[in-house]
Amino acid sequence: EQICNVYLQVELCKKRAMGIMDWTPEDEISLYMLFRRSMEAAGGLCMKFVIFIQSCEERRLHANGIFPGLEFKVAIEESSRVGARCFYIDQDMDVTLQQLCKVSSFYWRWDAYRTRVRDEAKCTRSFLQETHSFQKKLSPEFFEAMIEDRDKFMFTNLRSFQGKVIAVVGLAHMDGIERLWKRAEEDDNSSVCITVIEGCHGHSE
Repeated sequence: EQICNVYLQVELCKKRAMGIMDWTPEDEISLYMLFRRSMEAAGGLCMKFVIFIQSCEERRLHANGIFPGLEFKVAIEESSRVGARCFYIDQDMDVTLQQLCKVSSFYWRWDAYRTRVRDEAKCTRSFLQETHSFQKKLSPEFFEAMIEDRDKFMFTNLRSFQGKVIAVVGLAHMDGIERLWKRAEEDDNSSVCITVIEGCHGHSE
């Protein structure tokens, strides 16, 4: 049965969506190939290294049986099956990467942050609240670019729809989006009905 009156919104931009829909567990490549692919990406040297660091992090997560973004792939496939309309609500990944490249001492801060929160098995909302607090103190510029700016971007997209909306977002963005939504409700009589489904990973960039 089709449910064409329902909007599905997922924490992806078009570019990330293409990568996630094409990805399978058999696609893992060597660090050397990750480095080559990163160096061939668009942008300056700083952005290329940011892409390489993120690629290495994803590779490590995959090795531990954690697949960030898998819930988005399942949601998109299911929306296609039932006839729901799917929209990508996250900020373009290149914009986020450009912002991260401007963060001072990014690499040292990133390494310290990952050392602090490397146990993804504890990835619950309370755990993320603790790690976000640590991350914001360690590098507020990084936290703003990676989390807060994207929270605002996705929230704005969510509020722009009228009707029934099902949103699938990563756990790292739940608190921020819900906080912005609560503030907006105080001054808004919108008729939007929204269901937010938590993702299982801490961050998806």
